[in-house]
Amino acid sequence: MGTKIHATSGGTFAPTANIKQEGATLKGTLLGARDVKTKFGMKPVYKLRVIDGECTFSQGGKEVSPEVGAEVEFFAPTLLHNQLAQVPVGKIVDIKYLGLGKSSKGNAPHTFDVTMEG
Repeated sequence: MGTKIHATSGGTFAPTANIKQEGATLKGTLLGARDVKTKFGMKPVYKLRVIDGECTFSQGGKEVSPEVGAEVEFFAPTLLHNQLAQVPVGKIVDIKYLGLGKSSKGNAPHTFDVTMEG
């Protein structure tokens, strides 16, 4: 007889930073990005090593508080993705949520202030 193999959830994921909240900030070292298939198509997910953050974080459906130096991930709305695409991996970024911007048509975009150190 063989060894029975049980299904797993596919591993553990880094906490998710909820950056689309009023007053949300997130500062950390950019570790990279990957594309994830969603019901809206492929969307970028960025990974940071946290230095500081004023936002909520969730993992497995529960709110968590990652320590300084922990890795976190977040979905980047289009404008934030366009800003982060200009930041080399390994650089420190400071992200501040500015709220919804104006749109000439369609949904209002989420806007961010992104500063790269160095």
